[in-house]
Amino acid sequence: MIREPITSTSNQTAKNARRAFQSTGNRGSLVGCEGIQVVSQLLASSYRDTATVLYDEEALSSHPVMADLQRFEAGGGVIVPATSQVLNHITGKDGRTEILALFERPEEPDLTPVDLAPGDRHSQSVALVNPSSPGNLGSIMRTLVATGCRNLVLVCGGVSPWNAQTIKASMGACFILDIRTTGSIEELQEITSRSGVPLIAASGHHAVPGPPPHPEHVVWLFGPEGRGLTEAQVELADQVAALPMSDKVDSLNLSVAVGVFTYCWLLGESS
Repeated sequence: MIREPITSTSNQTAKNARRAFQSTGNRGSLVGCEGIQVVSQLLASSYRDTATVLYDEEALSSHPVMADLQRFEAGGGVIVPATSQVLNHITGKDGRTEILALFERPEEPDLTPVDLAPGDRHSQSVALVNPSSPGNLGSIMRTLVATGCRNLVLVCGGVSPWNAQTIKASMGACFILDIRTTGSIEELQEITSRSGVPLIAASGHHAVPGPPPHPEHVVWLFGPEGRGLTEAQVELADQVAALPMSDKVDSLNLSVAVGVFTYCWLLGESS
């Protein structure tokens, strides 16, 4: 279907898109994402069913992503050309925005014991308590997909996984992960206990450093950026683990710590 290009920032679709990109991702029905890799991941996921794609026809006319857009449109998806000026206005980027997409904000289901039920294969999941940085959360998502993690569990709220900055930092990993929520660590502990999967807290202040444990199934628990887990929160876990590190520092960036723990578990699994 041939659609008229959007050439004005006062176009209603452009206005809706700008609101979506300015949102924190916690409110509103629409979520925005931008970038070729991110949009391609969206179109390969079930979230594509509610998506509308705006793209710079001139910039992408010979790019392989056009084949994805054509398949998406042939399946009933909506693609709309727009000028680079309109696209840049929507995302607020300094550089050139070539493609973006809008889709309905997904639900974030509550974690259940079934989500963690041990199967034939070993598995690890990661629970984050009230993460605050979109960049950190997005980087963690990307790492979890790379290490084959089963679930990302968001505990006690925090930054939305559907914040535009989070989605961008995840490079589209948010469309691959199973994202679950719990209202408290107590609730998380009850669920892990019922599922028979140990909950292991990562805390350099409450454990003797050493190689991370390697149970067949595990949920790693990480505290917020800056302060980490409190002593009371750590006490809810089945075990506590800390990484050995130089005495010149007392902690790691959250996304780095998650990466080290999950890769150590993955390497232990393959050895």
